[in-house]
Parts: sequence; structure tokens; C-alpha cells
Amino acid sequence: MDAKTVLVLGASGGIGGEMLRQLVTQGWNVRAMKRGLGVARRIAEGVEWIEGDAMNAQDVGRASEGCSVIVHAVNPPGYRGWGQQVLPMIDNTIAAAASARINHSPAGNGL
Repeated sequence: MDAKTVLVLGASGGIGGEMLRQLVTQGWNVRAMKRGLGVARRIAEGVEWIEGDAMNAQDVGRASEGCSVIVHAVNPPGYRGWGQQVLPMIDNTIAAAASARINHSPAGNGL
């Protein structure tokens, strides 16, 4: 595990995108998972983009391999389907962090 490698989920959104930019500026190795990579490279340079879906536990687990931090900033596509998607997405992130033994703290205070 690289102590300065972070996975940003929801990197193309407002909060995730700003986290991504700040982490790159601070010298982190940034990996970002995104559904469909067509516009990803225009969002930020110096980021390793991985295609995947936060609803898929295997995608999240694979993307988080070797990371010491996961930023969970995802929303359901089009902000629809919250009742069906929010909890499975956070469950997938928690499972990936637990599997990698990533330390966590509320509100990202570990950064």
C-alpha cells in the first residue's frame, strides 16, 4: 500500500472533482473511478482514471487496491434512485476499505 495513493469515487462531481484537484496539487497519487471515461481526461491531468461503477463491489475493490485513502463522493446517476443506490454504494466503499485495511475518519479528517 502506498501511503500517498488515494482513490476518489465521484471524481467528476463538484465535491469529488475539487478533492481530486486538491489532492493532485498536494502531491498525492490520485486514482479516480468513473462510469464511462469519455470526458475524464478533461477534468484533471495527472490522474489515473479507472472505468467502473460504485454500485459494483468488485469495481470498487479493484480500484482501491494499493490505496491508503478512499474519498467517497458519489451520487446516484442523475441524482435519481437514492433509496435504492446510496446504501449499496457506501457499503461497497466500506467493504473495499475494510478489505484493504484503510484507516478511516469522519469527514475525511485523516487527510
